[in-house]
Amino acid sequence: RDIFSVTHSHHINMLSCVSEYRSFVSLDELRIWFWNLGITKVSDNISDVKPKNMDEIAGFIGSAELHPHHCRTFSYSSKVGTHALCIWKASACVSGTSDFLKIPTQPVSRSFTAKVSSSIFSVKLSQQWEFLFSSEYHTKAQWDCDSEERVIQFYQVHNYLISKLINLVEKNCIFMKYKCDWNARDSHVLTANSNNFRRMIDRQVSYDITSERSEEAARPQRIKKPLEGCVGRKRKKKKLNVDPLTFVKHVLHTAWKHSWKLIAVAVTNNKYLFQDKVQ
Repeated sequence: RDIFSVTHSHHINMLSCVSEYRSFVSLDELRIWFWNLGITKVSDNISDVKPKNMDEIAGFIGSAELHPHHCRTFSYSSKVGTHALCIWKASACVSGTSDFLKIPTQPVSRSFTAKVSSSIFSVKLSQQWEFLFSSEYHTKAQWDCDSEERVIQFYQVHNYLISKLINLVEKNCIFMKYKCDWNARDSHVLTANSNNFRRMIDRQVSYDITSERSEEAARPQRIKKPLEGCVGRKRKKKKLNVDPLTFVKHVLHTAWKHSWKLIAVAVTNNKYLFQDKVQ
């Protein structure tokens, strides 16, 4: 076991390994550091958004991921503040100016819940580096990496929970980071969800299936299309009653093992494995 020197002044939110497995990056909300596995005391700062005066800060780093095949390419997203998604194509050690694509999102309300729910907390590159999937709390967005300011498709994931935003904030569930993963052909995206739900999105035909994963669920609960949420006993047709949903149980982590054709889903202290039958 190697212990690397302390360079972060804040909690480390994410690690991402380079494709050749000789180096990795670590990031907090203000900086991204590049490490060599053979050098534990020295690292390179490849991104720093901390201003001299913290009152003038424009945004925080939400997530970062290295390209699955090209070790000198990585992407990172901003968190609360700028609400921008950046794809940075540069050398591993960034100095001076670099070429990057900045894709701003639409301006949002300045309320606390709106800022948190619309901040980008996760990005996932496709296998062929053609597309990028960004995750907000309510929606997932598919971006074209070769075109600036272009969103191909928006997917509503948590739109049925809009009526429960106050309850989610009180239970700190609004800060949950639901991860997603691509399949080998970049035709489907698996995303985690609240209430032990997982959602499989077929981006070619804009069709998705939501299923529940828990010990109590004998059969998967299927929802062909994203549903709006409603409260109370009187439920309108094609709307999901959110009152009985459990907000303390979440599917936070998913993994798609392409060589073994397996899908792993983590639910609380349980782990489920599924066979990949996607063509």
